[in-house]
Amino acid sequence: MPLFGTGATTLVWGLFGVGLLSYGLRRDTSVLRTLALIILIITLVRLFFIDLINLAPVGRVLLFMGFGLIFLLLSYFFPYSVGAIARGIL
Repeated sequence: MPLFGTGATTLVWGLFGVGLLSYGLRRDTSVLRTLALIILIITLVRLFFIDLINLAPVGRVLLFMGFGLIFLLLSYFFPYSVGAIARGIL
């Protein structure tokens, strides 16, 4: 893990935030959704202010690709989840 340094920790926190958001959407719990969004915002702040300084260029690229994929998938599925909750499907 020396290639990634603290980037792996940030990636795990990002995945945890996405998982918590997914769980909060399925259970229709606003507290979990709010907590998940706070975790994701803190993760982004950590990414920009801590991890970019300490990572090698290859690690930076991989970290941004990982977070880009996470947020792309999140932005794709989030509207469907909210709509499904409103219709009572989830």
